[in-house]
Amino acid sequence: GAEDGYLESVEISTDDDEAIGYGPVGRAIRSSEGQVVNDTASDPSFEPWRDAALERGYRSAAAVPIIHEDLVYGVLVVYAGSERAFTAPVKTILSRIGDVIAHAITAIERRDALVSDAVVELEFRIEGMAEELVELSATESCTIEFEQLVHGDETLLAYGAAEGVSEDRFRDAVDETDGIEDVRFLSIRRDELEFELLSPAAISLFDTIATYGGRIKSASIEGGEFRFIVELPRGRDTRQLIELIREQRPDATYLAQRTTERRGPDAASSTSVLEGDLTEKQRAALETAYFAGYFDWPRESTGEEIAERLGISPATFNQHLRTAERKFFDSVLGDQGDE
Repeated sequence: GAEDGYLESVEISTDDDEAIGYGPVGRAIRSSEGQVVNDTASDPSFEPWRDAALERGYRSAAAVPIIHEDLVYGVLVVYAGSERAFTAPVKTILSRIGDVIAHAITAIERRDALVSDAVVELEFRIEGMAEELVELSATESCTIEFEQLVHGDETLLAYGAAEGVSEDRFRDAVDETDGIEDVRFLSIRRDELEFELLSPAAISLFDTIATYGGRIKSASIEGGEFRFIVELPRGRDTRQLIELIREQRPDATYLAQRTTERRGPDAASSTSVLEGDLTEKQRAALETAYFAGYFDWPRESTGEEIAERLGISPATFNQHLRTAERKFFDSVLGDQGDE
């Protein structure tokens, strides 16, 4: 039947304490699974919407949650003019459609987060992460800055610098820190250590933020505090992300919000080249190579070392890197060849 104002005439809740929360939409959101009403005329759970549905010829209904990981974007609801229209094969197809929609929304949000000049920054303090490094910053009066985070297959690579602490003291603190598997020093100077940390434990928080279209812009440990800044496209609902982070990390405290512009005259366009043309694995290979000093002379990291960090073979790393380099230079220089 026709929609004919149906959406405006009905009220739906996700609260299981209310009658309007027991319909297919409420159940789909709470269970994260598709729900079916085989007969809107007789199903008790559909009573709040029965008259409006039957008036428009809706005799059965299916609700499919649009979810990517733990983030609920909405619900896809389909009605049919006959009873028991949503058989098991039809439910499977609708579930796949819901997955495709969720992945598409996530991809768009991630792209927007990377290419938008107008951004919102959310600052957090976290209590229970890298506690030994936090203690080190207090006892040694040192500063630890994380400049880039790269998503490997099953781990997170963190690149940064530590000032005011010796190599041995820093390594000892890392060895005692839960959630960090290894540290590799890329450069050692008298007053600064450039490092690479391997942290499988941090991947879930990173993924939660990325799923919502954000990215961790920076993180720092100083004066006995661990703080990090999340960057989102302006206009995004920041409250939902704050709640998601708090659910995953109850020890995270929301501190501040700022609206700003990305720095640099071509900040969005240069990022757009990478985001639009590269696959996630190609991007990870290029970013890791850059921040691990692969392009420096002499090299601070070999291809074999980077491949091991990413959990791939050296041949696969080289393939991803060469493809990423070619795409990047094609995007930057390709048009000049036609002039």
